[in-house]
Amino acid sequence: MTDLQKRIFEIYKEVAIICKKHDIPYYSIGGTCLGAIRHHGFIPWDDDLDIAVPVEWFEEFVSIMNKELPEYYKVYTARERQHYGNIFIKISDERTAHIEDWGRDFMDSFHGVFIDVMPLAGVPEMKISKRIYCFKIQWYRFVNDKRRFPYRMRDKRSFISKFMWILLYPFIRVHPYYYYSDKWLSLLKEKPMNQSNYVGYVWSEGVYRLTFPTYYFAEGCYRDFEGFLMQCPKQPEKFLEKMFGDYMRLPNENERYGGHEGLVNLENSYKQYYEKET
Repeated sequence: MTDLQKRIFEIYKEVAIICKKHDIPYYSIGGTCLGAIRHHGFIPWDDDLDIAVPVEWFEEFVSIMNKELPEYYKVYTARERQHYGNIFIKISDERTAHIEDWGRDFMDSFHGVFIDVMPLAGVPEMKISKRIYCFKIQWYRFVNDKRRFPYRMRDKRSFISKFMWILLYPFIRVHPYYYYSDKWLSLLKEKPMNQSNYVGYVWSEGVYRLTFPTYYFAEGCYRDFEGFLMQCPKQPEKFLEKMFGDYMRLPNENERYGGHEGLVNLENSYKQYYEKET
């Protein structure tokens, strides 16, 4: 493990212990699950760790973590931070700094090294219903971003994206910044995982493609991850094949990089960068 991965792993272990104590189901997903199966730990070049919690447990998970995590770990949600455009949450080590490049202009987006916790919700089976549901998710995701982030001439968004911001902002600004993320989460809660035959990546633009039979998850199973038993989907091989195809094949060397560009400091808190970065 790299030093960064060690700090991330410490957060995960605290979360896993609390989940076990309260019988909260969770599953490693994405590259974290892939690492558990292919590498028995982190993918060597990975820089994050992702787990998913059924949406019917999501708010209770947040509440319990706020009460029981050590004081140096902080739960980040879309509710209390304007410049946080996701429906999922981060659990941050406040003793460290991980300031992502996209958020350098927004102090409330600064955080420490982290793990991501995603809501896992049901997806309709009927094709038309599924398309409508996915469109609603994408709409809330889109306007949530437009409400939270200001237009900036120097940002990297496309001309169309900037134009849509100018067009929509007078209408969406009448609501609090958390209005659309609340609507987004409320939509997901209408389809609990345990009452659905299919579940999906309801926080992602891949929601229509990345759906899986619920029995892939069921009660989960444990796999070795850096010497610690990590809970994975019950049928991790089927899950990974659907997501990555030939998941045991290593990518080309030029494709081996982490997904979070920015400043990382494992010795000092992100708070020391408030004045330097603004």
